[in-house]
Amino acid sequence: MQLYEYICNACGKKFEALIQGDDKAACESCGSGDLKKLFSSFAVHAGSAPQIPDCSSGCEGGFNQGTCGSGMCGGH
Repeated sequence: MQLYEYICNACGKKFEALIQGDDKAACESCGSGDLKKLFSSFAVHAGSAPQIPDCSSGCEGGFNQGTCGSGMCGGH
């Protein structure tokens, strides 16, 4: 299964859909099949080394899964 992001050309709704094999996505709002597949930001890689976000104040000094939104804290 693949996770894709789409925008519906009929109603403008942006959504994600899990697609298996040759299955086709349909808008979760209006049911239209007139969709544009979006380029997912998580697939973008810049530079040669992976980037891990620094901790926010909610991480309380280290790894605290789910608090930062990434599940990983690289600041400590």
